Amino acid sequence: MEAINECVDIVADNLFKGRKITDKAEKASFYKRLILLEKQFPGTAVLLHKQGYLPVAFRNLWANERLLNIVEQFIGPEIAGHPVWNLRTKTPVNEQTTVPWHQDNAYLDHTC
Repeated sequence: MEAINECVDIVADNLFKGRKITDKAEKASFYKRLILLEKQFPGTAVLLHKQGYLPVAFRNLWANERLLNIVEQFIGPEIAGHPVWNLRTKTPVNEQTTVPWHQDNAYLDHTC
């Protein structure tokens, strides 16, 4: 959760510096902070999704040798991950962050 908090901190700092919000909600719990930021600036959750920042903890996970060894047992030594990642948050009553049961559903046949 620290890595996700790091991402939220960056978005909150940028919105505060840009005078889009007046309170960075730093004392709010992990589960409430983004909701409070979203109330001040609708679209905060989307900004978090689009910021393109990959925390060190997530980079370390992608390069974790133990995990890579497990994956290699299934698919072989040629392992590649998609270079684009997104943190999709789910804030209450937010149409912008609502996606079908699977985010790639639009690419699938409707009978899937």
